[in-house]
Formats: sequence, C-alpha cells, structure tokens
Amino acid sequence: MNSEEIIRTFLKAETGNEDRHRAYSKVPEKLYWKSPAGNEHQVRELLLSEDIESATLIQEKVSDYVNEGAKPYVCAREACMFISGIKSNAYRHIKGAAGTYAAEVSEGAEIPHLNQDYDKADVAIKKYGVNAAITEEMIEDGLVDVMMYELKYAGEAMENALNREWITQLLDDAGNEHDCAGSNLGRSAVLSAKALVEADHFRPDTIVLCPEAANLILRDYTTAYTETGEAVMQKGMLPSIGGMKPYVLGVEDNTTNYAWEYNDNSDIGMIVLEKDKAAVIAMNRDITVKEMKDPVHDLVNLPVTMRVGVESVHANAICRVEY
Repeated sequence: MNSEEIIRTFLKAETGNEDRHRAYSKVPEKLYWKSPAGNEHQVRELLLSEDIESATLIQEKVSDYVNEGAKPYVCAREACMFISGIKSNAYRHIKGAAGTYAAEVSEGAEIPHLNQDYDKADVAIKKYGVNAAITEEMIEDGLVDVMMYELKYAGEAMENALNREWITQLLDDAGNEHDCAGSNLGRSAVLSAKALVEADHFRPDTIVLCPEAANLILRDYTTAYTETGEAVMQKGMLPSIGGMKPYVLGVEDNTTNYAWEYNDNSDIGMIVLEKDKAAVIAMNRDITVKEMKDPVHDLVNLPVTMRVGVESVHANAICRVEY
C-alpha cells in the first residue's frame, strides 16, 4: 500500500475504527507523501494533521471534524437572517417599514405614491477564535481519537459563540415583553407573546427557548394523551408551537440586563420573533482552521477562527417572555 492509499484509507475510516488504527500502524516513520504542489510531507504527521495547511486532503478532513462538532449546536444561523460573503469589517443592513395600508382611490383620481421610511442597522464584524493545540507526544503516540475530539470541541465552541452573541442581541433589544407573573408559563405564554409581535405588524415564525422553558413546554404535551403528545413524549422533541418553529438554546447570555433561564421572577426563558425581521447575521469568514507550529513548546497549534457580526433589526419583531 503506497502513501496515497494509506492516507485515503485513514480518512475514510471513522474515528475509533480499527481500520484507522491499522492504517496508521502500517505507516513507516520515513514514508513521505508528495502533494499536488510538489511538497513532500511525512505521512505519519499528515495523518495526525500536523501539516494541514499545505495538504488539501488533510485540510478537508480536519475541517470536517470541526464542522461535525459545531453541527449539533447550530441555532442562530438557522433562526436568523443570514448574509454571507461580507468583504469588510462592517455591514450596513437597510430595513424598511413594518407594515402599512394602501389608500382608497376614487375613479379617475391620481393614485398616490407610497414610499417606505427606510432605516439602517450597522453590523460590526468581530473575530472569534479558539486554539486546538496538539502536542508532538500525541502525534508520536498515535492518539487519533483525542485529536479528533479536540477539533470537534473547537467547532462546538465556535458555534456557541455565535449563538451567545445572537441571543444577547435579542434579549437586549426586544421591543416587546410578555410577563407571565409566575403563572401560565407554557404554551399560553407563547401565544400571548406571539400576539404582541403580530400587533406590531410582524409575522412571528420562530421561538427560541432556554432548556428550562423547553422542558416545561414538553410537560404540557406529555400530559396530554393525544397523537401529538405521544409523539413528543417518545421523541423528546418540541413540535411547532402556534405555527412557530422551536429552537432550544442552552448557552449563557452575555448581557447584564437579563438572565437566559426560566426558574424565577425576572428570568427570560423564551423569545418569539420573525426570523427575517428580528436580526441579521453578517458572515465575513465562516469557521476555518489553520496550522501554526510552536517548536519551542513542541506543539502544533490549530487555531479555529470566524469573522462575523450580529445586530438586531426591528425591535418590535422580537418579544421576550418573562417568568
């Protein structure tokens, strides 16, 4: 088996699979692989991601593991207007009016012009990052699984950074709030919040819940012996609530004004919003991985970074639900 075949066998195998460990064990220490660019790389090191920047084959797999770690935590990028391809450190989002009416026109009369009052939301692009450090000892000892877990953990951290920035914006800038005053905390509260957003001429289609609120809503369904209640009880997943898609988000907020939990008075545990009007995520560069060697400390650093900005757009398209 040549170096190219060994690398491909290694990459095709799942983490922890015997084929992966077998492929690594067969690699001679002095076996090298030549990249399409003509550069030679030691295969053992390539398999464990030491030179990922110049080896496209390995770069793709490392990115796969980072994205695999991020995937279970995806929330904000699905529940918010998402704009990619931003080429600068700022983005200006133009927003129109919330709602209006056409005028009654008499026969033969001039039809009046209708112009929106436009405003803007300026989004500052910030950089987020975490370093997945790999020691030379991990490479020498063939600790493949540990390295993959580190990369997945980095992906999780990156996605949650975006989620935390987004939920903080929604909490701080919501133009509506429904206070449950300690009673009717479940689906009744959701519908009341939805009505507040609709009264401001928006169409709420999304609800975000902290884990405590999500479990409370689950209990609403599981105590009802209906077809929907049975399905929810078996799968443990929330169905559409009042026609709105639910997202459960278990991050700590980054605001001093509100607590993203649902246990006591003043806690905010749910947010009802219109996805395309509430806020905007402007992505300059999505999650990426690079390689930086630190020979002094015998480390291979794999910095995982992202450049993105989040800003609320229409405050009244957002409603907080207070315990």
